[in-house]
Amino acid sequence: MVTAKQVEANRRNAQKCTGPKTIQGKARAAQNALKTGLYSESEVIGSESRDDYNALIAEYHSHFAPATPQERSLVDALIRYEWLSRRYMAAEAAVWNHSLANAEAPDMGPTYIEHSLTLSRAIRAFNTARRGYATTLKELEAAQAKRKAEAAHEPKQSKTLDPKSVSFRQIEIAPAAEPKPLTRTARQGAETPPLAA
Repeated sequence: MVTAKQVEANRRNAQKCTGPKTIQGKARAAQNALKTGLYSESEVIGSESRDDYNALIAEYHSHFAPATPQERSLVDALIRYEWLSRRYMAAEAAVWNHSLANAEAPDMGPTYIEHSLTLSRAIRAFNTARRGYATTLKELEAAQAKRKAEAAHEPKQSKTLDPKSVSFRQIEIAPAAEPKPLTRTARQGAETPPLAA
């Protein structure tokens, strides 16, 4: 059971926790809830340019001109893979630059030994993004080729359609004529087999 003393102490402590006060602190805290993948609110992180990302989106949609929801999804995936590739290249370069700038003697060997795990992770992430890009590009090209082939084989329809051509083919059938009654000689001829010669 919570005592009155503990409740009071909790209230005093809560008054001290009011969040960041500086602009930099508030900007850093704003990234706390940044999520990735389907739940991300933004594909652009603090060190990246929203204008560059928007230009990439426009360039890809202009180049590939997706015409179906499937194609749009694949183009969006291509954009994401390209953006991630650029991010991982920048991350690798930043690790090198930071390590070499802070080293006593800027030598790549010791820097690589010290940061090889981090660098290999960046390279692995880059390669994963590039493989995803290549696979998605093949899927997009196949989807667009299939759509274009289907469109080429579809007959072009005129703007005004004949109601009979819209649904199943409608054939007008003339009513059957009443059969004529057979005469006696006709009946006998039908019933008697011909004589052999």
